[in-house]
Amino acid sequence: MALKASTAAAILLIGSPITTALNFFFTGTAVTIGQGFGMLMIVTGIIATIGISNICTTFKHILPSKF
Repeated sequence: MALKASTAAAILLIGSPITTALNFFFTGTAVTIGQGFGMLMIVTGIIATIGISNICTTFKHILPSKF
């Protein structure tokens, strides 16, 4: 089974916030406001991408002519 490029990109993008969180937990360094905001934006973008993809799939079954 092939993996969609958008799915692969979302999986690769989540690596940055996970790495920062692991660095925080294991080394005890503080997450700066900029890093926290960046993590939030990446996770929000991934959730939005997955949500939009699911919505388009749903509408593709309802209105198959233009989607």
